This record gives sequence, structure tokens and C-alpha cells, in this order.
Amino acid sequence: MLKTHLTDGFLNQIKPSNFYLEIYGGVMMSMMSIAYGISCAALIFKGPIETYLPLGIGIGIFSCLIFGLLGSLLSNFETAIWIPGPNPAAIIAIPISTIAYSILSSNQLDSLLPTVLSLIFITSLLSGVTFFALGYFQLSRLVRFIPYTVVGGFIAGTGCLIAGGGLVTLTGIDITFETLPNYFDHKTLLRWVPGFLLAIFILVLSRRYKKPLILPLHEGAKTFFNRNKN
Repeated sequence: MLKTHLTDGFLNQIKPSNFYLEIYGGVMMSMMSIAYGISCAALIFKGPIETYLPLGIGIGIFSCLIFGLLGSLLSNFETAIWIPGPNPAAIIAIPISTIAYSILSSNQLDSLLPTVLSLIFITSLLSGVTFFALGYFQLSRLVRFIPYTVVGGFIAGTGCLIAGGGLVTLTGIDITFETLPNYFDHKTLLRWVPGFLLAIFILVLSRRYKKPLILPLHEGAKTFFNRNKN
């Protein structure tokens, strides 16, 4: 099955005329996948488990590799490119942070990392089984019975979680009513305002110009910003 998919699929579609475009697309999507993996790790491994961020980045990048390989080799959609999204990371970051604070308050430091990794593994396994069941039993049509208000509220809530997680990652300050004035301190403004302006600039640029060079410009600007921030 895998050999047939390779020979009858994208290997036969590679032509010299679009070879450079294929290389360009692969490099760009690889950069995006690595960026998503690092971002997801930063959303999850923060606060009391920030010391394990390098391990989280390794897990995120390795997950991107497995995710991309399985999607490219086994998916029936030959034009689809599988990369992880930040939505699940933003959602799972909340219970992980709560559990981490609870473990720290009980002085059980040895069980902190195993508990966090177990939670990530169990949620990933359950998500995979759920999506496999939806596809195998052809239950995707049930999605149409979910009200648009529920879907819209979920997407909006996830967006707020991602934005809040980005602010915490940039500033290192948790978002609460007590810490909110700290975000307008001079030094703190220099941490999150450039990132906010960069996001607005890339959004406007991508909406106005449909050019393939927008993506490398985006990645290069992020790399330059992060290097100067550190």
C-alpha cells in the first residue's frame, strides 16, 4: 500500500519544471512546522515547568516529524501538508499548569515531569483514537449538527488562549488582574509590543499581497526579532 502510494502518487508528479517550487514549498513548510513545534512547547512548558522547556521543544519537533511523515505517506489527500496546530496546545496548557502548581504545592517535585508527560501522552492518544474512529466509521457528517455559535465560541476562546499564551511567553508574566498593570511597564512593553506589531504587519501583508515570498519574510522577521529579544 505504501509503495503504491509512493509510486502512483507524488513521486510520479515531480517534474523538472516545478522541481524548484517543490523544494521551496518543502523548505518553507519545514520551517513552519518547526516554528509550530517550538511555539506549542512554549505554550505548554511555562510557569512552574519552564525548566523543562528544552525537553518540550524536542518533543514538539519530533512530533512534527512523525506527524508530517505519516500525513505525507498515508493520507489520501496528496496535496495536503500536515503540520501541528497551536489550538490543542493552548487548551492542554491550562490543565497542565493547574496540575503542575498542585504538585509543587504538595512538594512532590519528582512526580512533576512524569505527570506532565503522561498527560500529554494520554490526551494525544485519546485524540488520535477519536479522530480515527470518526474517519473509520464515517462520522464526520455529525459535525454539521454542532451549532455555529458553539463552533464560533470555541474558535474565539482558543484564539484568546493562544494570544494570552503568546503574551506570557514574550513577557514571562502570567495574565491576571493583579499583574495586568505590569504589562504597561516600559521594559515589559519592549517585550510584547514589537511582537504584536509584527503580527499585525504580517497579517496585513498576507491579506494584501498573495505572494509566496510572504512566508520566508515572516519566518525571517520572527527569527530576527527573537534573536534581538534574547
